[in-house]
Amino acid sequence: MLDKEYNKKGYVHLKGILNETEILELRNLILKSNKEKSFVKEIDFFLEHNSIYKLQFNKTILKSIKEIFGSEAMLLNDINIQVEQFYNDRSDKGWHIDAGGEGYSKYLFHPSYGYAKVGVYLKSNSIETGGGVDIEEGSHKAFRYFGSGNLAYFFSLLYYGLDRILFRFFRKSRIINTNQGDVLIFDSRLNHRSTPRKSHSDVPKISIYWQVAKDSQNAKDYLRHAMKMAVSDKNNFKHYFQFLRYKYPDNYPREYIRLAKNSILISNLSSRIAKLFSAEPQENSYDKNFFDN
Repeated sequence: MLDKEYNKKGYVHLKGILNETEILELRNLILKSNKEKSFVKEIDFFLEHNSIYKLQFNKTILKSIKEIFGSEAMLLNDINIQVEQFYNDRSDKGWHIDAGGEGYSKYLFHPSYGYAKVGVYLKSNSIETGGGVDIEEGSHKAFRYFGSGNLAYFFSLLYYGLDRILFRFFRKSRIINTNQGDVLIFDSRLNHRSTPRKSHSDVPKISIYWQVAKDSQNAKDYLRHAMKMAVSDKNNFKHYFQFLRYKYPDNYPREYIRLAKNSILISNLSSRIAKLFSAEPQENSYDKNFFDN
């Protein structure tokens, strides 16, 4: 069962989801959209092209998501289409968790936590040229729940610290051998990085990512975090403004709405709050932006 595999390892690997024709079409479409060798596209580009957004409604991917999270699973369209992105020259060699911006929020430790990233890979991964990700298998278990009180939360933080200092060295860190057209669904708390490349390749690394939440509560937790990041992050992540302003179904193509109907729920902000993100990002506090309106 995929849910047991996901809970144990922190990810599932779906093989051969796209055929060669689909891979070539997507690769050409994305590369033609920008003259740079390395770039990132977001939700506006994603929703302009049904050959990209229909990936979210692939039957195998949807079935796998619901097998992992259940029938209340929801899409969260924090979209990231990465071309030739590696990030391995940092001091941490690129190792990170996608929930890193959420700090040590209590919900990250709760057993009801259910939030994952879906990645579609258009290049086969290899030790020589990269193309996918390396993972620290089972590292999502560093977020252990000891109870709801403050003392229990302290023990959760203590365990997490011990895991990062000591326990992590007993886990297997390895390259995930994805082929072009494969998909990974992985826990946002899973420690991972872009597979480093030793040499360049004629085939560029292209990855398409979106998010999925287990249920409406997990979706709300993430949207709350995204709103805070949008107005307070020191790195000025205007990225959050991009997807928060899109209200479903109002700002979505007709074909997308048709595909989503009776397939999976789409989570987003209310019309009033989403409208606030239509304006240019302003340096201000979360409270000023969202409680004084």
